[in-house]
Amino acid sequence: MATGSLRGWQGGLHEALTARLGESRAMATMGRYARAFPEGFHVKHPPAVASALVSALEEYAEGTHPLLRLVVPEQSAARQLELDLDDGSRLVLLWPSPAPALLADVFPVLENLALRIVGHEAYEVRPAGRSPVRVEEFALLPRDLAALKDDPAVCSQVADAFGAVWSGDAENDAFNQLVLRAGLSWREVALLRAGFAYLRQAGLAFSQVYVERTLLAHRRVTRLLTALFHARLDPAYAGSVHEEGVLSHVEEALAEAGQRTARSCPDRPERNVHVWSTIAVRATARARGASGPRSGR
Repeated sequence: MATGSLRGWQGGLHEALTARLGESRAMATMGRYARAFPEGFHVKHPPAVASALVSALEEYAEGTHPLLRLVVPEQSAARQLELDLDDGSRLVLLWPSPAPALLADVFPVLENLALRIVGHEAYEVRPAGRSPVRVEEFALLPRDLAALKDDPAVCSQVADAFGAVWSGDAENDAFNQLVLRAGLSWREVALLRAGFAYLRQAGLAFSQVYVERTLLAHRRVTRLLTALFHARLDPAYAGSVHEEGVLSHVEEALAEAGQRTARSCPDRPERNVHVWSTIAVRATARARGASGPRSGR
């Protein structure tokens, strides 16, 4: 009975891989993964889900650094298999085995990326002819999962941010929630973090927690602050004939957003968003006035 169930699952996996990769690639891939999964894997993972996981494993082949990916089954396959409201989408972290990460180190990074974990499963996959891979599989809160699925670009930025934090290129703090919540890259988050550090040295009285919460609560202003930086320093605009127009547009939008916040929250801490916006606009205006408009090249 169990053998028949496994054979039926393998047949379903082959069909799902064929739909995803095409017949020729599916045959070769199936040869590597037909017996790669641990005992009982087929019970919890329908072929459509396993096929999506195989795609991530193929991307990771012989990798040496962690790879964070969202595993999403093909919708046509999911409907055919009559999956329930949980379509099987999972966040997976792939590692070379036998050197998996400590979960005590992984969870804080994910939490600071605004990813709340509601379930976890770990197992090892042994593709034929390749090194084994450790898989850490995470189930997310529906809201967080939807945010990743709805915008592939943001999902990719979250994965890049995890890699940057793990490699030491980015800090691990709640500023990183802006990657998922505001759609920023980890480098843009680093810019805001650096700006906060500078203002603290200049005498800013607000705590880091307060600033993080304020930027998250006013995501449009946060995006405009990074847009202002790009307009001022991005080679695509800086020194070009488009620079003045881009700067003016961003400054006007930033000033309007700050004033709107000041009017709606006259006695609340959020009013300081107006102060931040004004400082950014005035600082840019002073810099432009000191150097004069740069001519196009």
